Amino acid sequence: MFRNIKRIVLSLTLLLSFSSTVKAASLCSYEEQVNLGQKASNVQVSYEIKEKELKLPLINGTVKYIVINILNIDDDIYITLKNDYNSQTWTFDSSNTKDGMATIEWENVDQITNFTYEIHASARTKCPDDRYKTGYLTLPRYNDFADRTMCTYNPEFYMCQTFVTFKETDEKTFLSQLESYKNGLIGPTGEPIENPTLLDKILTFINNNKWYLVGGLVLIGGGLVVISIRNKKMRDLGL
Repeated sequence: MFRNIKRIVLSLTLLLSFSSTVKAASLCSYEEQVNLGQKASNVQVSYEIKEKELKLPLINGTVKYIVINILNIDDDIYITLKNDYNSQTWTFDSSNTKDGMATIEWENVDQITNFTYEIHASARTKCPDDRYKTGYLTLPRYNDFADRTMCTYNPEFYMCQTFVTFKETDEKTFLSQLESYKNGLIGPTGEPIENPTLLDKILTFINNNKWYLVGGLVLIGGGLVVISIRNKKMRDLGL
């Protein structure tokens, strides 16, 4: 008898443990769930890079930052966002958005930051807090190499972009990669170029020497103008 009671108690304990880990079925009807799923899929999360003036007593200039834009939040859903930079969490619903839109100004651009966002049914539905979508957003970091003079001559090279999604690298690697790009061994995105053609070599030469070529063309053009003016004066004088 005691053995049977022990089995019953153990069975009930296991059943309760299992039940506590299983989410209860949604109280929303199938049509409501479809509607909420559609609204969740319509939510757009994106970012844009902006610039603003820095006005301090001893410092003048501009600073770049990132704005996260969230669109299409309505009364039936809300969104939560969390990042892996400082674990800060935001929640937006119809009460703190304007026309379904919300923004986050992100100034921590010293490293790549990953955001995870979830879209849930709001309290005004029959299935509050049910999750209908999970998404991810990666924000780039500011690239200090972009300020180098050598990058102003190679702005299309991936290690010279202002905002990048590759991890920080050392000076030696940067200079080596840039040299390989200038010599036509890798492309703008860092992809290797095997057996470059004659056209590749010509384009690489032009790219590496474009400022000298432009300067030479300006000098030649200026010389031709001077010669043309002198010849005209000579013709006018009958010489």
